[in-house]
Amino acid sequence: MSKKKKHDEGHIDESWLIPYADVLTLLLALFIVLFCSSSLDVDKYKQIMRAFAKEFNVTQTTDATGSGDFLPDAMENLVIPSTPDDNEEENGGGEGTGEGTQIARLFDSLSGYIHGNDLEEEMQVKIVGDSLLITLTSDIWFPSGSAVISAAQQETALKMTEMIAASQSEEEPLHIVITGHTDDVPMHTAQFPSNWYLSAIRAVNFMEVMLDDGRLDPRMFSARGYGEFEPIDNNDTLEGRLHNRRVEVLISLDIPLESQQ
Repeated sequence: MSKKKKHDEGHIDESWLIPYADVLTLLLALFIVLFCSSSLDVDKYKQIMRAFAKEFNVTQTTDATGSGDFLPDAMENLVIPSTPDDNEEENGGGEGTGEGTQIARLFDSLSGYIHGNDLEEEMQVKIVGDSLLITLTSDIWFPSGSAVISAAQQETALKMTEMIAASQSEEEPLHIVITGHTDDVPMHTAQFPSNWYLSAIRAVNFMEVMLDDGRLDPRMFSARGYGEFEPIDNNDTLEGRLHNRRVEVLISLDIPLESQQ
């Protein structure tokens, strides 16, 4: 009698499911942690990166302001969810140009003065980075072809100087750069051989009016003339040339040379 071979039914080894399930669990936990920590503190991250860079002698990149940048490319575009504290700083609370700083106080004072006296066509003020930029319309402040401030604007210039003096602090002195700009219409007179002369002398004359008050330190000031070479509008139209004829007053915190080294 022949013996029948016994064949065991096929059985799949499922022992691999245990480590696989463990891996899935770990991945789930990882994604939960990443989601919860998505509000990364970029400032703290930069501090950590600076510490690593210093320790390992890594060369840092610098931006236009000269500040080190250690963030990888992937993090440059990272959107950090804002918190109530962040929003408060952006709207004026905290450091930088927030509420309570010289630049912020001066901005509020000048804005209130401009709006209260309907001077929007004569001068504009805005925050640019950590500085305050005041733009004066040349055609209103200076007669055509002249570098002498119009008599009607003398009071406004003195009031602006008064507000700047009231906002200054001995601990954080201000630096004021006055620049003159023209359109591209050639200037050829005995007094002003070119637009360079006209723009530069207008800047110097406005600086002298501010200094006549006696409240501001002359060492805070510098004056420049750019002629027609830094336009903010198209010189092909009357309106564009009007925008380009201007005097700008840039006010920023003066950084001591020692702290820049």
